[in-house]
Amino acid sequence: MRCESCGHENLHGGIYCENCGAIVAGQARPDDPVLNGPKETIRSAVSEREQLDRMLPPWIVWVNVLLSFGAAIGTVAYVFSAFSYESLDLEEYWRSMATAYAMVFCISIVSQLIFATISYYLIDRHNDHAAREGRLKNGIIRLAQAAATSPESQSAVTRELQSISLYESSGTRTRSPALWAFLIATPAIGALLSLVLMVIALENFSVSAFLGAIGTGSLLGLVGFVATIYMFYFLMKEENAHENSWTGFLLDSSRVLTRLGFPIARNLAPRSPPDRSFALYLVLTIFTGIFVYYWWYTLIKDPNDHYKDQWMAEDSILRAIGR
Repeated sequence: MRCESCGHENLHGGIYCENCGAIVAGQARPDDPVLNGPKETIRSAVSEREQLDRMLPPWIVWVNVLLSFGAAIGTVAYVFSAFSYESLDLEEYWRSMATAYAMVFCISIVSQLIFATISYYLIDRHNDHAAREGRLKNGIIRLAQAAATSPESQSAVTRELQSISLYESSGTRTRSPALWAFLIATPAIGALLSLVLMVIALENFSVSAFLGAIGTGSLLGLVGFVATIYMFYFLMKEENAHENSWTGFLLDSSRVLTRLGFPIARNLAPRSPPDRSFALYLVLTIFTGIFVYYWWYTLIKDPNDHYKDQWMAEDSILRAIGR
């Protein structure tokens, strides 16, 4: 009996290959038509990866860092103009104050809108990748089930099939990218609304309206901060769980497919997810402020690395099932 995995000719009556240990009793041939459906599901899921596993450029975060430096320079100019009151006439003083404030205000708005846009694409690709991976896992599980055509081979891989079935769910919850982009943008919305209310308050000489404008901007700023921290939390948590799930599935499915006549490259070594502490990152963000830019950077880079690693594994699976 010829082994479909390594080509070794075995004595009749055995279940496993004497050379590589693959199952040979009741094993479907790689070109068996019954395997075409699962194979096509796998190929279809892989073909979607460049469209759905979008590689976001991490350098976009540094654009906001440069904008923050611009805002800092504007703040310095604002303070300098305030302390230079004696050397300026009143009109020049207010002009310099207004210019510095306008620059800081505009840079802050643009920076927050960039973060909101990044949030949209982070969650959108998070959803798309989880759905695509679910289809890929389903195709691999169906292929393994279809390849075991006899009671002997089915019995031999029962434990492995049960194991990979547990990994079929990605553990990722689908969320609305538009909603989260809006929540992240609330500080910018609050700043614009606060400015409008301040102008109205100054025109009416109303102190209460002025304080209300400040309160509105502060409240929406707080909403944006809390939304950002919670988004960081669930993206970090789900990305870590997702990568562990994929690693377990890849190792177990590679083992069972190899035993069923689809030899997967044995040098597959899924990377370990980065050891990042949400609590530590939160503390560093609160006490330094600027650390938040690195946090955004990791939320872009880590999934990029995961996708690249997974694509290599998918290429090995494609070679095993035949293009």
